Amino acid sequence: MRHILLVTIMAIATGLLMTGTAMGEDLDKYRMPPVPGGGMAEIQDTDFQPLNRSQVQEMQRILAEKGYDPGDADGYIGTETQEAIREFQRSEGLAVTGNPTEQTLRALAPAEKHEFFGLAPEFEGETPQRETEKSPAEETGTMKGY
Repeated sequence: MRHILLVTIMAIATGLLMTGTAMGEDLDKYRMPPVPGGGMAEIQDTDFQPLNRSQVQEMQRILAEKGYDPGDADGYIGTETQEAIREFQRSEGLAVTGNPTEQTLRALAPAEKHEFFGLAPEFEGETPQRETEKSPAEETGTMKGY
């Protein structure tokens, strides 16, 4: 019984070691190069706008209408769509990321489509302040000092 238990433990340990080694080799190709001066690399695409499939299809359709080739409007951001986004970003003077950033979507889509893409509306100038009603005590000044 001890012999079987020992063999089983050895087999599991060997399997874990081999799996760990194999995974370590696979993960090395995904590691970022070291940053000069140490520290972590700065993430530049901080306003990436996550889109659902119908939003991606609409973005692909708009890119195609504007003369960029995103490939089929299949709702997936593949290499062709990323290259079309990059070309659009270059032509608009935007940061070239290949991703549908907020600035890219605002420049690409007409204003009436901004809500569809989950973009908050932009206001010209100051945002109007909502007036609130004053309570009777505030109107008469009886709350002074409180």
